[in-house]
Amino acid sequence: MEQIDILVPYKHSRKRRIPFFKYSLFDGMANRDWYPLLINRTNFLDYGYRFRFFTPNNIPSRSTSSCIFIDSRIKDGKKIKWDDVKIMIRKFKQEGKKVVLFDNKDSHNILMELLPEVDYYMKKQLLKNRSHYKKVLDGGRLFTDFYSKINKGELWDPSQNQPSNYKSIFTNNQHKLMVSWNILLAVDQFDSFRDYLRFAFLKDESLCYTSPNHSREVVLNANFSTGYKNSLVAQQRIQLKSFLEDFKWVKDNSIGYVEKNNYINNLKKSKAVVSPFGWGEVCYRDFEAFVYGNALLKPNMDHLETWPNLYQKNDTYIPISWDPNKWKDEFQEILSKDNLIFKVAKKGQNSYKELWSENGKHEFCKRLSSKLDDILFG
Repeated sequence: MEQIDILVPYKHSRKRRIPFFKYSLFDGMANRDWYPLLINRTNFLDYGYRFRFFTPNNIPSRSTSSCIFIDSRIKDGKKIKWDDVKIMIRKFKQEGKKVVLFDNKDSHNILMELLPEVDYYMKKQLLKNRSHYKKVLDGGRLFTDFYSKINKGELWDPSQNQPSNYKSIFTNNQHKLMVSWNILLAVDQFDSFRDYLRFAFLKDESLCYTSPNHSREVVLNANFSTGYKNSLVAQQRIQLKSFLEDFKWVKDNSIGYVEKNNYINNLKKSKAVVSPFGWGEVCYRDFEAFVYGNALLKPNMDHLETWPNLYQKNDTYIPISWDPNKWKDEFQEILSKDNLIFKVAKKGQNSYKELWSENGKHEFCKRLSSKLDDILFG
C-alpha cells in the first residue's frame, strides 16, 4: 500500500472548536478541490493508495510516504512566502520523495517560479497548444489576451508585461505537466457537522437533480456577476451582459447577480444557462447547469485540455464564439432550436450523473492511480 501525504493550507474557522475538526483531514475538507479524492478514499485502497493530510503546522519532520502533494494555496492563512515553499520542496526531495504541486488556481496559467522545483505539476486545465506558455499573455490568460487585442490594449497596462524567461523555464520543464481534475467535481465545502457525518458514514455526495423535463418558463438564464478587479478577466462578462440586455434575450431577474436562493430557483425554471469565463474557463455554474437540467451555453472550450471533459460541442454543451460580433447570429440560431436545447440539457445531466455513479467513481480512482504509478514508478 503506497501512502501519499498532502500538504494543505491551515484553515482558521469555528470548526476547530469541535474536537473532530482539529485534525488536518478537515483542512483538506475545507478546500472543495479535494472533495473527489476524499469521497473516494475507500475505493482508492483497491488501487493500492492511501492519503493523509497535513498542514505546515503539523507535518512530521520525517514522513514515511514516498510522495508529497503540495496544495498551491499553501500560503493561505499563514505568513509563508514562495521562497519558503521552495525550501520545503528541496527538503522533501533531499529525503528522496517525489514532490507534486497540485495547482488549484482557476485559470490555465502556471506558477513558473515553482515549476522547476517540483517533480510533477498537476493542474485542473492546460492549454492544448503548449507554445502559449512561452509567451507573456495580457491578463495572464489566453482569453484575456484575446480581449486585450480586440480592444487594442486599452484595458491593459503594457508596463505590467515585464521581460521574462518563461520560454526557457517552460521548455525545460513542460514534461512535468499533468491534468488533474477540474471543479466539475468540486461539489462540497463541508459547511456543517452534518456534512462531516454524511462524509464519514455515507461516503456519498449530496446532489438533488432537477430533470430537464421539468416545466420551465424561462428560455435563457444569465445570472452572473461582472465585478472583477482585473478588467480583462471581467471583459467577456461585461460585454455579454450588455449584449443580452440590448437584444432583450433575458428579462427580469434572470440576468445579473442575484442571491443564492434566487439563483438556484432561476436555474430550475430555465431551459438554458449561459456561463461565461470567470477567473478561469471552467466555472461552478457549469456543473450547476448539469445538476439543474439546463442546456449549458459557453464560450468555445476547444483551446483547453481538462478532465472531466463535459465540453462536447452540441452534445453536452453549446459553444458560442469569443468574438462579441458573432453573438447575435449565434444566439438567434441556438434559441430557435428547442430540440437542441433539450437534447444538450439531457445529455449534459446524464453525463454528469455518470461521474458520480460507482463506475464513474472507479474511473476517477483508476485515472489518478495511473498517474500516481507514473510518478512513483515511471
